[in-house]
Amino acid sequence: AKFACPPSHKLSKSSLQRCFPQLSDNLLFGMVFYEGTHDDSRTNIAIALSAAEHGACISNHTEVLELLTEGEGSQIVNGALVKDKITNTTFTIRAKSVIMCGGPFTDRLRKLEDEKSENVVNGAAGTHVVLSGKYCPRNYGMVDMATSDGRIL
Repeated sequence: AKFACPPSHKLSKSSLQRCFPQLSDNLLFGMVFYEGTHDDSRTNIAIALSAAEHGACISNHTEVLELLTEGEGSQIVNGALVKDKITNTTFTIRAKSVIMCGGPFTDRLRKLEDEKSENVVNGAAGTHVVLSGKYCPRNYGMVDMATSDGRIL
């Protein structure tokens, strides 16, 4: 089955006040987002298992130590030297395609390819506060999109 979530939609001021009566009445509207209900951990496991079913070797708890290229002077990455963080052994992984999916570690990975590359990832930090269900209607959560540096998350 394909993952599909309903489209985001706007809550009118009156709907917002009905759903969250404890909020200030000077709010103009609210937004309902369903993307946060996606379980990315399950998706990642499903992708790994699907790859293994199609003949891929998969590894976890590994750190990229070095990117490998097709040969001396080549800029085409075709593998990596990795360290198993549980056993502390190193091994080589070769691939037809290498995709940089480093998340917060992207800048470090980019520097393995080009040590002069500038940092481009600005990490974010936040706090999750879990409140009693009496503060939100069933099947809703609340997020404050006003970040201190003006970004929308």
